[in-house]
Amino acid sequence: MKAFGVLLFIGAVLVGGYALFVFDPSVATGYGSRVNNIGLMQDRQNLLLAACAAAVTGAIFMVFGGRGGTKDIPPVSYGDGTALSTEKLSAIEDFRDALKHDVPSVIRTALQAGRVHPYDELPTGRGFLQYAVSEQALSCIPLLLEAGAKPDHPDSTGRTAFDFITASSSPELQSLMRPKPESIANAVASDATAKMMLRLEQLANLHADGILTAEEFDLAKARVLASAQEGRLG
Repeated sequence: MKAFGVLLFIGAVLVGGYALFVFDPSVATGYGSRVNNIGLMQDRQNLLLAACAAAVTGAIFMVFGGRGGTKDIPPVSYGDGTALSTEKLSAIEDFRDALKHDVPSVIRTALQAGRVHPYDELPTGRGFLQYAVSEQALSCIPLLLEAGAKPDHPDSTGRTAFDFITASSSPELQSLMRPKPESIANAVASDATAKMMLRLEQLANLHADGILTAEEFDLAKARVLASAQEGRLG
């Protein structure tokens, strides 16, 4: 409305200027002189009245048109500056509320529907798992972990979920975030496999360079495989 008022006021000034300085209400006579025409004078008067009315209306719009209107709301973004859509922001806010009040049914539904992902973050840059740990959402944390949230991965603020576990945290929370034995076993097994593959690659390179004969290579390879099976590969 304010912009419309500005345009209306400018138009009124132009029309008024035309009526005063350009519009000629006189007509030529047969004697070489000019006389005012009553009809043209009436037309100029009408133009001036219309210009005055438009100017007053435009001024009112300019003064009061900007009041009570909606203000531009800056776009909400992640902590790294990535803009969020309105739909995504609404889903994240609902997810945050569910974490705050520890409502696992909402968390499970949102994750299964794909409205949010376990590695998403709040607009502040806080990760979902980090927020859940800080709020001690004991029923929701397992769902995030099962969905793929990593406790040791930092969010945009640079903090991991472990950073929010303190001495005052509940024993249940500390138990939830403690690495499971099977996870440790898998990590150890993966490390042993990596070491075995590295040893075999080294032996293959030595054999390719002619440092080891075929018999020596086969013997060393058998020893590496045996050590890996016995768990003695260091």
